[in-house]
Parts: sequence; C-alpha cells; structure tokens
Amino acid sequence: MSPAHKHKFINPSTTSKSSDPKHRVCLEYHGEKWEGRLSALTEKTMGIIVEGFIPTTISQGVTFSIGDRNASVKLRGKVKAIGVEQNQESENGHEMPNMKIQITLPQLDEFTFYKLKGLLGPTKPGSTHPTMTINFFTEQINGEALENPSSRSSMISANTDLPELAKAGHPKLTSTLFDCKNGSGKTIVGYHDQQEEGNTESPVVILAPGYGETKREYITLAYYLANNGFHVLRYDHTHHVGESEGSHESTSLTNMKQDMIAILDYAKLRWRHSSVALVATSLAGRVALKAVAEGHHVDQLIVINGIVDVRSTLTAVHQEDLIGGYLAGKGRGVTNVLGFNVDGRTFLKDAVEGGFSDLAATIQDAKLLESPVTWFAAEQDSWVEQESYQQVIKELQTSPCRPFVIPEGLHRLQENPRQARAVYRQIVFACQELLGCQLKTDELLEPSRKDIGQQNRIEREKNQIRRFQHEADHVDFWTNYLSNFHYIANSHDYMAALDHIYHLLGPVTAGDRILDAGCGNGHFGSFLLAKEWTRRKRMQLATQLPIQYVGVDFVEGALKQATGHLQHVLRQADPGHTGGPNPSNILQPNFYRLDLNSPLPFKDGSFDRIMSNLVIGYLRDPAASIRELLRVLAPGGKLVLTNLKPSSDLTQIYRNYVDRTTTETEIHEAREVLNNSSHIRQGESEGAFQFYTQEEFRHVLKSCGAENPVVFPTFGNQAFIGVVEKPVSQAKEERGMPYILESLLAA
Repeated sequence: MSPAHKHKFINPSTTSKSSDPKHRVCLEYHGEKWEGRLSALTEKTMGIIVEGFIPTTISQGVTFSIGDRNASVKLRGKVKAIGVEQNQESENGHEMPNMKIQITLPQLDEFTFYKLKGLLGPTKPGSTHPTMTINFFTEQINGEALENPSSRSSMISANTDLPELAKAGHPKLTSTLFDCKNGSGKTIVGYHDQQEEGNTESPVVILAPGYGETKREYITLAYYLANNGFHVLRYDHTHHVGESEGSHESTSLTNMKQDMIAILDYAKLRWRHSSVALVATSLAGRVALKAVAEGHHVDQLIVINGIVDVRSTLTAVHQEDLIGGYLAGKGRGVTNVLGFNVDGRTFLKDAVEGGFSDLAATIQDAKLLESPVTWFAAEQDSWVEQESYQQVIKELQTSPCRPFVIPEGLHRLQENPRQARAVYRQIVFACQELLGCQLKTDELLEPSRKDIGQQNRIEREKNQIRRFQHEADHVDFWTNYLSNFHYIANSHDYMAALDHIYHLLGPVTAGDRILDAGCGNGHFGSFLLAKEWTRRKRMQLATQLPIQYVGVDFVEGALKQATGHLQHVLRQADPGHTGGPNPSNILQPNFYRLDLNSPLPFKDGSFDRIMSNLVIGYLRDPAASIRELLRVLAPGGKLVLTNLKPSSDLTQIYRNYVDRTTTETEIHEAREVLNNSSHIRQGESEGAFQFYTQEEFRHVLKSCGAENPVVFPTFGNQAFIGVVEKPVSQAKEERGMPYILESLLAA
C-alpha cells in the first residue's frame, strides 16, 4: 500500500446520515454557529458537509479542535475548495442544498494522524463521539508572493502589514486632466499623474484600463508609479464607460486598439526623449499585444491577467459560444458581453475580422513582439485557461519575457487588495530596471493612502452623472430590474447570501421585530419564514408569538410580488399534510412603500433586527441611510448589510447558476438579469452607485457610529456583508402581545 493511501479514512457519509452524532461538526464564524458533518478525511485534506452556507472563501484560515478525556487534537488549516451538495428538497418545498468545504490540513506526523483517526473512528455501543469544532478566521491566509517561474529570487512578498509611509519630504503628486483625439477623431480623456517637481524627462508609463473599467480604477497603481518618479497617463477608452467620447454600445476591440495607439503617439510626442511602457489588463492586454505586434513599439509591455483566447473566454463566461454563433450566421443585437451591453454583431464581427478572436491569432501576434514583456497571470483565473496562457508565454520567449504567477489570484486583481499592491510594487521594480528610472533611495516609496482616497473622491464626484433626474426614472429602472430578478431565488450563490444574513442576524426569538430595508421581491422574508418553520418543526416548539416582519421598498410592483412569495411559502408549509406547527403563526408580515433615501418614519429603537440586502450602494447617500437604520435599531439589536464589491463580476454568479440548471426559461431569465446588471456596472463607473472594498465598508460603518463592525465576503465572493451590534443601554422590553406597527411610527 502506498504511503499516500496508507491512512485513508473511510468516507463517513457512506455509512452515516447527517444526524449521526459521531461525525457531527460545529462550525463557528463570528460568534454564529452552523451544523455540519465530516464527509471525508485523509492525511492532507478534510471534507465537511454544512447544513447551510458559511460566508467563507477559498484560502480562508481555519482552526479546528476535537478531543475527549483521553486525547485531543488542535490543528490549523485553510479552505481549499467550496461546493454545493445537491440534496433532496426539504419538506416545505424549498430546496436548501448543503455546502461542501474541503480543508487542507498541515503536514501531519503519523502519531497525530493516528490520534485524529481514533477520535473520529467508531465508538463503543452506548457512547457518544466528541463533536469537532471549526472556527474560521476573519481574514484569508494565502501566499501573496509573486512567483517568477524562471527566477525564484524574484519573488516578492505582500504578507507584511503596509504602514502609512507618506511623511514630510515625500514628493507631492499632482493629477492633471488631458485629452487627445484618436484616429477617428473621437476625444480621449485622461489624467497625467506626476510629482509636482518631477523630472520632465522621466520615463512614461501608460495605463490602459481593462474592458469595463475606467481610469479611476487605476489611481492606486498610478500613484505607486508617480510616487517613484514616473510620468503616468491613465485614460478612458472611447465608446466605453468613463469620460471619453462615444456610446458604450458601439465598443469594439479595434476601437480600444485605436485609442491605445493614440495615447502612445501622444506620449512620444510630448516626451520625445523619454522611454515609454504600456500596462494593459484583461481584454486590453490582448489588444496591447496586437498594437505592439503591428509596430507600435514600447520600451516595455506589462500585461496583467491578459486574455489570450477571446472566443474561449466568452464561452466560459456566458456558457454559450458567442463567436461560434456569429460565424454560424446567428444574428445578435444589443447583448451582454462580459458584463456590459454592447452591439453584439459589431463587437463579434470586429473580434473575428480584426484578428482578436482565437488563440492562434494571439500566438501569431506574440511571435512578432520585440519589446520586453512582463506578464502577470492569476493562478485561479476562470477567464483564461492556463494551458493557453503557457502557449503564448512560450512564443514570447523569443523576446525578453518575465512571467509572474499571482498565487491563488483571481482574474480581477482588485478582488484582493494585498495581492494588487504586491503586483503594483513589482511593476515599479520592473519599470525601474527596464526604463532606467533610478530612485534617490534604495527602497520603493509607498504612496499615501490618504492621497489615493482623496483623488478617488475627486474623480468620482466629478464624473457622477445624475442618471435619475426624476423619481419616476428611478422607479422605472428598478421596476424593470426587479421584474426579471425573481429567478435569483434559484441561485445557490444568492441563497448562500440569504443564509449568511439569517445566521448573522443572530437567533430570532418569538415576537422579534425585523425590518427588511429594501425588500425588493421579498426573497428574504420568504427565506426567513421557511427557515423558521423548519426550525420550529424540528425542535417541536410550542406555539409562540409570531415574528413581526416589516418589508419596505419604493417599487410598488415588487411589494406585491413579495406578498405573493410569502403566500406561496405558506401554502407549501400547510400543516395539514406536514404535521408541523401552523406556519401562519410564525411570521406576521407588513409591507410598506418607503424610500430609503429619506428619513424613516419609525421611532428610535423600533426594530430588534434590521437587514438590507444589496441595496445600500444604490442610495444617494449610503452613510446617511446607514445612520438612519442604526437609529431605528433597538439597543442590543443587530444590523446586517450587504453591498456589491467594486467592479464585482456578476457574470460569475450567472455562470454558477447556468452550470446547475438545464431549463431554457430560467437561463433566459438569468441572461435578462445579466443584461440589466450592465447598467449597474456602468452606473458604478460613472459614480451613480457606490460599492466599497472590505476596508472601505468597515470604515463607513464605523464613521456612522457602529462599534467594532465586521465585514467579510458573501454572494459568490462578489459582495461584502457587514455586521453591526448596537450596544445594550437598556433592558429589552417584554412582549406579551404582538406589537401594532402604528405604535412604531414617529409622530
């Protein structure tokens, strides 16, 4: 027997049900508990089935312990993989699949594994097996060093804390607007970032934004470079999001190439004696390869997670071969491409005829490159196949090429700010080496986070477009959006987010008053009713006071759908055929049309629990609305908010959903929501909507008066969930009768 299989533990799920106590696992996250069971164990990994969904992510650290009077084991590990266990429908008709977590164990010596196996093995008749407890860290623990496969000494680390290094004597940076024309006469708008008293002949670095991104999303990288002596040009593509001229529906890869060439010409004309580098991300990386291959020389080309096979990427993201459909003559009008609505025929025709569409074309361009190339590739890039990327890198070796791997990185670099800063540092080092920009000190100068934040606010406010001039425009947009949103209740990622909210609100007790701020179609209210009915039936609880649920939204049609959804759950939970408690006594719903942009018409401390799911970022003044929610939260109560991440990849939610359904109607509805989501991405780029990083979200909550808020990922890692506990300043009132809603209304 080989050593790898020597100590393999039999899969417990094949011999025990989820209720078998000897394999029970208690999972804890931020003080809240989930139940689970051990499903598999080897020397290197442990499998856990969770009843519900924990808001954990890949590479998150865990500690687990198990023991009895005779022995105990305490270990650390990290989450390796997350999945969904397709199980049978629950008794109330709501499918609630379980979560599968695979945990990587540390290297176990034979004695430790023997103890662990003994603790988890069969027990004597009549005895009980100890329960394993697993705790999840708030932060991830991952290797954030960038690895150059050809040079182990080129690894850099991002594991240390990043201090604020802006001190007296650091160069003052300026950001100045500029514009120029592309080959079609369209105006390109950009910013020139530099030191206030910098060298006019310093090297120039051009930052080409990725598809669906603007120059504002590259402020941090620009300030890293400018702070270390470079001139930096960042711009918006024409026919794209941002300030440059043209409608986004007319975007094409050739337009992006035309803009890139225009900015290169602008830089070479203005700084005649300076060397020039081009940094391009994602789809812009593919465009940059072609532009440089066609003779538009740069002294260094830097590609971040460059797409090398456009057809393959589009197929992976949309779960359909868009380019194959075009080649087969299938017409396509305005459609979603990578999260944004474009003229499908224009975009796809240009991708094919412009020589961008397949891997063979990319390899052909790579063979023509003479400029030095530095290429950063995310280890877990779902948009780029590693085999295809390696084929391109092989061809790039004909010119100087330095590939770096971002360990456990995702396609969107900004999803992990620490990894992003590690990449930014390496870009500064590479530009210093190849462009000849020497620093006055031997160490890289970190830019001021305060300066970065201030410039970000300036540009967001400047670019903010009042998309909704009148309330009717606002209502029409969200009415249309929500009308296609009901499919989301079948999405495992969305159900997981609801489960996170349910658990993190804390135990709901009889008579509790719950406010669903921005309830939309009422998914959480229905979820709450189904969960509480199941819980009371399982625990055989006697009749209790109903939960007082208040759902508010400003879209009247959504409120009608919310009422219908609750009635549907009530019919499914009919006690006549399930033998459970009367579902109508579990939740007392009230729905009201209210605008969360205005002060709430409730007295201070009216609600024991408040949740708001994917709403805060769409409000005019998120901080003011959060303060209002905290005002109406009772002492000792909990507020749980979710908000999309900056540049969130909703196509990932779509892919996850399509992977698990074969119903054409549901897929069509999912595409409609994806198409609508492009308006949200565009609104974010223009400043109409505001989404926060994990650090920013925590800061906003604290600025609103929250004490010790915690924030972590949810919704397929495309959103953050924030939890706030209001300090107890007075005893919670006793309730013998259901409250009357009118008693909570302010005079």
